[in-house]
Amino acid sequence: MWTIPRSRVRSLTEAGQKIEAIKLLRERTGAGLEEAQEAVERMAERRGLASSQRVGCLGVVLLALMSLVWLVGRR
Repeated sequence: MWTIPRSRVRSLTEAGQKIEAIKLLRERTGAGLEEAQEAVERMAERRGLASSQRVGCLGVVLLALMSLVWLVGRR
């Protein structure tokens, strides 16, 4: 499956450059977006790296909801 050095994908993932790792994996292997993303996420999980992208989105949603509740409560 891997036609590129795993170390390159691993180093991009560890540097927090998951999008670049996914792009590289797709370019070199012809993998689809979902397949490449899952492979990079699995690699990150095995190395104990948090998925900051998902946590960040959740944080934005929670912040928006808290702001909305605060605004409604002021009326």
